[in-house]
Amino acid sequence: MAPHGRHRPGRHSDVWRARLKNGYIRAGRYALTPDHRLIEEVISEHAVQMGVHRGLATRRPLVDRTQYRRVALLRTPWTGSHFHWLFDVLPRTKILAESGVSVHEMNHYAIPEAPHPAHLEALRHLGIGDGQLIQMGPTDRIYVEDLILPSLPERRGNPPAWACRFLRDWFLPLADEASVERPSRIYVGRRGTREVTNQNAVDAVLARHGITTVHPREHSLGVQVALFQNADLVVGPHGAGLANIVFAASGTQVVEIFSSNYVNVCNASIASRLDLHYSYLIGKGERPPSGVDPFHVYEDITVEVEQLDQWLCSLAN
Repeated sequence: MAPHGRHRPGRHSDVWRARLKNGYIRAGRYALTPDHRLIEEVISEHAVQMGVHRGLATRRPLVDRTQYRRVALLRTPWTGSHFHWLFDVLPRTKILAESGVSVHEMNHYAIPEAPHPAHLEALRHLGIGDGQLIQMGPTDRIYVEDLILPSLPERRGNPPAWACRFLRDWFLPLADEASVERPSRIYVGRRGTREVTNQNAVDAVLARHGITTVHPREHSLGVQVALFQNADLVVGPHGAGLANIVFAASGTQVVEIFSSNYVNVCNASIASRLDLHYSYLIGKGERPPSGVDPFHVYEDITVEVEQLDQWLCSLAN
């Protein structure tokens, strides 16, 4: 069941803002109708296919019904990831603004609990104060008299050009205030899922080419912007930190490294919007048959270090 009261901002015909009367929000990520139907249109297609929303709805009435008058839902599954925060969450404030809803008009914004400090920094820069945020745990539910639902900028994970421009217009100025060394050649390190299994060998190659390792998640948003704005070369395994290439200058070289069983074109899409010089390498491992996508999203990556070394030499020349 789709929300009622849709409004399409004039500039971007593929996005919209809807209003839902007396709906509710689960976990700061999902909007449901009064009769417990999920509003799938504000969730990415991949998240719906994976069934991340299963089990959310319940028909049992709650004794304690936390009620709010007017709330906008900004977040969706995976927006704890820096990529999804940049491209799924922040541009939705522009969708609201272009549909006539300014950030100051909203009573509250619903988000999941414990957001990363850089994410809060971004909201403050856009004019959304901490006091406007409702931070919700995984089992929390709030009922909303007037629930405002901006669409995703794009449901398939390929950021549109207008979203890239929006992020650059708003956040590039943060780099001017950042106090950080700004190497011209950077490698975006990754920890946790999708790790590089032969990182020591990769580090040796990086050192030969004068490339400095950075970990964006350890820094404020302003520092992240500064690091990527200054870079002439960005190398790294596929992951959320590479989303910061949206702040890179035109002509920057980008080399993305994938596992043999998972390739995602989202960063290539960003590069194409911004005139970045994008290339990619596939790691070691048995590759699937042609036309088959095993979609092993979190598979670790074993880098072909000789191939990486040769590729970096070719870029230098």
